[in-house]
Amino acid sequence: KLSEKFGIEKNPALWGGCGGTFPARVDENITKVFARILIAGPAASILLGIISIVLFIFTGSDLVAMIGMIAFGEGIACALPMNIKTGILYNDGTRFKRIIKGGKEAEEERAIITLVINEALYGEDNIYQKELIDVLTDSDDASFRYYGYYYLYQLALSEGNEIEKKKIRQEAEKIKDRVSKYLVSSCVME
Repeated sequence: KLSEKFGIEKNPALWGGCGGTFPARVDENITKVFARILIAGPAASILLGIISIVLFIFTGSDLVAMIGMIAFGEGIACALPMNIKTGILYNDGTRFKRIIKGGKEAEEERAIITLVINEALYGEDNIYQKELIDVLTDSDDASFRYYGYYYLYQLALSEGNEIEKKKIRQEAEKIKDRVSKYLVSSCVME
C-alpha cells in the first residue's frame, strides 16, 4: 500500500529532481497536480538559497554562502525551460512548460505520469491503458517513445503475447542508442 509521506529518494541517480515524487492518485487533474510538484522542487531550492544568503550576511560563514549559492543556482537551472534533459526526461521547468502549453507535449506528460503512477500503485495488477501508451509511441522524442515501447511490452507481457513482445523489443532496439543508458536499464524488456 502506498502512503503519502515525506522521504529521501533511495536512487542517487534521481537526486536533484522530483525523483520518486508523484501524485498519490490518478484523476482528471493529474497534470495540474504534477505541474505543481515539478515547480515546487526548484522553488524550494531557490528559497533555501535566499535563506542561506541572508544567513551568510549575519554569520559570515563560507559554508552557508556556498550552500546558498548552490541551492539558488540549482533552483534557477531546474526552473528554466531550457529543453535539456537532466537524465531520463526534460528538466522540471521544461516539463512544467510542456504541461501548461497544452497540446501534444502536455498529452505526452500526462501519459507518462499516469502510466508511472499506475505502475507504482498497482504493480502486477496494473491495467495498461493502450491509448496512453499510443501517445508515447507516437512521440517525436526518443525517450518518450522508448517508454511507450516499454509499456507496450508490459501490456503484451500481461496478455502473454510472445509475438508482440518480440516485435516491440525490435522497435525499442532501433532507438536504444538515442536514449539514456539509465532509461534502457530501467525499462527491461526480456
